[in-house]
Amino acid sequence: MQQLEDDSALQELNLRYKNLDDRQAAAIATVLSSGIGDRLQTIDLGFNKIGVAGIGPLAKPLAAMPALSTLTLSGNHLGDPGTHALVGAFLKIRERVELASIDLLQME
Repeated sequence: MQQLEDDSALQELNLRYKNLDDRQAAAIATVLSSGIGDRLQTIDLGFNKIGVAGIGPLAKPLAAMPALSTLTLSGNHLGDPGTHALVGAFLKIRERVELASIDLLQME
């Protein structure tokens, strides 16, 4: 996480297949909330073990990222409650979900 905090020019974050769980998702959310994610355009958190408890803390910082255009969360364990939490956070902060691509496939 320290490396993430040190790179304010970061435009892409690929943590696909890293076996991340809810606790680690919450840690990522803390880092992203610090403003480090302001320039991120692409985030790939696909095929981890992120569930409803992990997407809760992540939803608000993800929605607040002004440059974010591509978000991948496929292959996690969000289910309907997690998906609703994510979309709800986007709609609270933005008037609409304005991503070029959002991948929520293959979720349990």
